[in-house]
Amino acid sequence: MPGSGKSTAAKIFEKASFRVFEGSATIKEEMEKRGIEITSENIEVFTNKMKNENGKAFFAAITGKKVLAAAKDSDVLVIGFRSTAEFEELQKAIGSKIPLIVLTSPESIRFQRLSERKTIPIKSKEAFLTRDKGNIDQGIDKLIENADYLISNTGSTGELEESIIELLKKLGDE
Repeated sequence: MPGSGKSTAAKIFEKASFRVFEGSATIKEEMEKRGIEITSENIEVFTNKMKNENGKAFFAAITGKKVLAAAKDSDVLVIGFRSTAEFEELQKAIGSKIPLIVLTSPESIRFQRLSERKTIPIKSKEAFLTRDKGNIDQGIDKLIENADYLISNTGSTGELEESIIELLKKLGDE
């Protein structure tokens, strides 16, 4: 869910030599091509419009091509899935099973993080709840249910880093 710590986790994975792709980056690139201002509201409207016109996994298909090329040279992390359709499309593009890692954080922590963001902060609890509802409507709750690994992110960045390193060791052993 938004504010669970995906961007912070991505930085930790980058330190571990992963190449990181963010689903929302693809969305923002497409918006820029069309001259659409990047705001929380516009991102949501544009995303829904494109998914309605092109299918739920539209952005995952675009991201999948970039990931497949990068995966030849490095380990890859993709963040920001909102539905099982997106995740399945990425697996299809890559041609193999991908471990699904989900970060979890309580609503109160996520709201605080999002309201303190420097880029596109959430300005009200109502906006936060609307954003959460939009993510649930896209199917993020089903994606979370299908997680291979859950990481609770309620503590410090150091604690999150420890959890991720522990997970990477486990994945390396599998």
